[in-house]
Amino acid sequence: MSERYRLVFRGEVQEGQHPAVVRKKLGKALQLQGAQLDMLFSGKAVILKRDTDTPTAARYQALFKESGARLRILPTDPVPSVGAAGTGSGPGSDAGSGGEPAVLPLGSDVLRSDERPKVEAVQVATGHLTLADAGSDLGRGTGPADAPEDLTHLNFEVAEVGVEMDQRPRRPPPPPPDTAHLEIAPEDGTD
Repeated sequence: MSERYRLVFRGEVQEGQHPAVVRKKLGKALQLQGAQLDMLFSGKAVILKRDTDTPTAARYQALFKESGARLRILPTDPVPSVGAAGTGSGPGSDAGSGGEPAVLPLGSDVLRSDERPKVEAVQVATGHLTLADAGSDLGRGTGPADAPEDLTHLNFEVAEVGVEMDQRPRRPPPPPPDTAHLEIAPEDGTD
């Protein structure tokens, strides 16, 4: 029995790819634009092919990969049970009680929970953070350390307009290069 596949796209792009660039490349490769392309990149699972063979699935996967997109290729044949669990455990198997693939509601996750990457929640301490009043200057705090600096002890003057501020001595410019040994050749190339 030949392998049969279902091709599913959820608008995912490969790591390091910009979604707008991938969208443009994939639209050109599939000759899609406007509402069709919007639907493809809606973030919901879109089945491109319900039942296709291995060479066709491989061609689509190569095209999506070249465009920077991530295409999911899932088997359409029922996956045989494995081990003592008695459930289809192959990738994309949503086997019901009869071993047949279950039809998921529109917008459902295509991956089972055991196929998804495990992400541990990070606890960030936020107790020390406060909210500023609307319209307040976020560049300045409200504590005593942020009081205006007393500059009366500094001794400085304001220069007149147009005065050269850089008072460092300047080196004279270097002399022009000696060009006495150079001559201009005639246009005809003779000396």
